[in-house]
Parts: sequence; structure tokens; C-alpha cells
Amino acid sequence: MEAARADQRRALLRRFLSERVVFYPGSGSDGQPVALFNQTHAAHCHVYVDYLLKREDLLHKLVTDGFLGYRLQARVDLEASDFGSVRYHAPPQKYRFEPVKPYGFVQVFEREAGLGESHGAARFAVLFLGADGHATYDALFCQENGVPAPWCMVLQDHGFGGNYSDFGAGGLTHQVARACGVYPEFMLKADNTRIWPGYEECLDSQGGTLDTSGFGASYMGGRRSLWVRTATRGLRSDRPARESDARRPEAMAGAGSGLDGGTAGSAGGV
Repeated sequence: MEAARADQRRALLRRFLSERVVFYPGSGSDGQPVALFNQTHAAHCHVYVDYLLKREDLLHKLVTDGFLGYRLQARVDLEASDFGSVRYHAPPQKYRFEPVKPYGFVQVFEREAGLGESHGAARFAVLFLGADGHATYDALFCQENGVPAPWCMVLQDHGFGGNYSDFGAGGLTHQVARACGVYPEFMLKADNTRIWPGYEECLDSQGGTLDTSGFGASYMGGRRSLWVRTATRGLRSDRPARESDARRPEAMAGAGSGLDGGTAGSAGGV
């Protein structure tokens, strides 16, 4: 019985990671990326990773200050063995702060009755991990297990927030991606973070920067912009093309009002 449940969890995790995934290392409880990609129907699977956010604090926040217009539908708790064996491409690092007890679960959110497609997807899911963001990118996307690179990565450095290495250019995640040839197709980059080489900023139909502010401000502060990978050298072949891939990032420009007006997420958190 337990072996069958473990097989089901592993199958669920593989299906989840094979979808169009938005990966957010050092996420805290920042709901803005979910709001952006959910309301525009660009992506409905997210991986939120933070080694300083306790499981009990996260669960409390999901109940008391969750995504606007969504209720908690189902949760699947995961075990370390569900992720399989991992061959890391970077040595263990020394943390600035004591990490939380590791945890992982997939949470499914369901849109509340009376809200339509303009608010966001009928359902979306987030894989929450109490883990190190750099090591998680390596463990999830850089193994020889057929899991594709994330469709988009939220690139947000935190200054004095506790990171031992930047997520931006030259940081540990970038080093692992370069060593393995595994790169996200898009980056949602904060102004205080250096873009990885090989990416160009996405522009709107008038040649200006895509405006993501209409989907609520990140509680991290600052402006974010969308970038697309243009370099192909060393890039591992990843996700097969899908009909939904035809939706280009310019569809995000001006697609919704502020979150307080009833959009698809919580600007203050999850």
C-alpha cells in the first residue's frame, strides 16, 4: 500500500514538473509571479522554494492571506525519496542562517464560484519546498531524468535577505545552469538583479518595456521585467512545443488591473 502511494506521488511530481513551470528560488511568500502568469493564462504550475520559510508559517499564511479569489482545494505532501537520487553539480554551501526543517507539498488552488476566466485559471498548483533555491534548481532540472528546464524563472536577489550566493548572473544557480546547459526560456527579473547572459528584454508592440505592475507589486519591492533566452549554445533540448506555447509574452502587457481590484493573486503574499 505504501509503495503504491509512493509511486502515485512520484508520478504526480513528474507530471507537474513536465508542465510549463515557473520556478521561484528565495520566494518567501511573494504572490506577484502567480498573479502575473495565472491571470494571463501563461502558466499554472509554480515551484516556490525558500530555506527560511517554516512549513507551519506557510500553511498559516495560505489560510489567512492566500491568493485572492481562490480557495485551497487539495494538498499532497511529499517525501524526500519522491524526488529520486540526485547528483549535484556544485559542492555543499555554508548557510548564513539556520535553514528550516525540509518539507515539500503540492497545493492545488481552485477559483471561487462567480469568478470567470478573466480572473485566472479554474485551478492552478504550487509546489512549495522548504529547501535551498540553488540546490533545488540542480536537483529538479539538471538531472538525467527527462524533466525539462523551467519555462520561466523569477530572478530576485535579496541583498541582506540571507542568500549565500546571488540568483543573478554569476551566482551559483547560473553556474549550475551553465555547467548543465539547462536554461529557462524566460526570466522575470527584478531591477536589483543581474540578468544571465544570453537573454534579451521582452518589449511590447510599441517597443517599450512590458508592464507587469498591473498585477500587483512584489513585496520584495522594485520593478520587474520579462526577458527571453536568445542564445542557444550549450542549451539542452527540453520541452516539446505545445499549442499553448503560441501565447507570446506580449499578451501580458496591460492584461489586467491591480490585484486589489480582483485579479488572480495576492500582491502581499500567498
